[in-house]
Amino acid sequence: MTFSAATNHGPMAPRCCLAMLALFAVSACGTTANDYSPGQLNDEQLKRVREVVKAFLNSDENYPELRDEVLKDPVAIKWFVRDLESRIVHAREGQSEMLGEEKVRLDRVKEATRRRGKPAEWSLPGQRPDTRAIAQIIAIGEPAVEVVVNDLALSSQEFLRSIGIELLTGIGDPAVPSLLELANTGDQQQQRVAARALGEIGAVGVSFDALCELARSPVWRIRSDAAKGLANGGPEARDFLVEMLGDEDPFVRRKAGESLARYKDRIAATALIDYLESCMSSEDSAGELAAQKALQAISGTRMVRASSAWRRFVDEMPPGEGGR
Repeated sequence: MTFSAATNHGPMAPRCCLAMLALFAVSACGTTANDYSPGQLNDEQLKRVREVVKAFLNSDENYPELRDEVLKDPVAIKWFVRDLESRIVHAREGQSEMLGEEKVRLDRVKEATRRRGKPAEWSLPGQRPDTRAIAQIIAIGEPAVEVVVNDLALSSQEFLRSIGIELLTGIGDPAVPSLLELANTGDQQQQRVAARALGEIGAVGVSFDALCELARSPVWRIRSDAAKGLANGGPEARDFLVEMLGDEDPFVRRKAGESLARYKDRIAATALIDYLESCMSSEDSAGELAAQKALQAISGTRMVRASSAWRRFVDEMPPGEGGR
């Protein structure tokens, strides 16, 4: 991850802490989408960032106070966020298998942070070194958004973009305005990032409106990401997904069907049965499999059924919220 090192070159710069030097030197993980820099650090700002990094690493009891002090400085806090980003990236490089087994649930991090008023403490298998850094960026919230977007979400590498999406999802609502800007004015890749992150945060309100607009894109990849994003919404998102089962692209249709599995009601199930029958008629085996899996998820079973059997299942479903 190549970052622009925006420090001064005065007598204090050579004494920058190891963590900051490591941050500036990272070059193996890709590039950002632009020459973004959080700004120039003067000697006093650099000193404060060094102190808060050291306190964070040592779990110093004075860390919360030092962090809150740095939060008052819009430039210094962004460089601290960069230090935390670099720790997450270094911890995850070459660790895809381990991360699949020990996935951090950001909804748990957010809930614990809200409940406790401070970042959560975790004891995960392997004691993942990125966990505390993730929690700190989430706790910093809105001041971290600009840095995460520019350093990670706009990266040319999917590895870094995925970390950025995870962090923006954890930050939640404060990240939505920046994501909406990407959705409205970004290029194809940026719009896909926006669709993924907005969907993870929640397909409601302005986020739902943006996802619907992205779902109308002429680019099938954007539409498919929007379909995945609409899995985390309410009745309006469900109804839009039902419409997307008629998309001209078979991959988009499958993604809409997969997302409908999250809506365990009669409307979603009936639409999936119709989709199943359509796939059978058109000999779309991939779509047929996706429909079966989605219906299995709704029913809580692993049994492949004929469409007539699925309709009997729907007839026996209790009406749910927003359902028939």
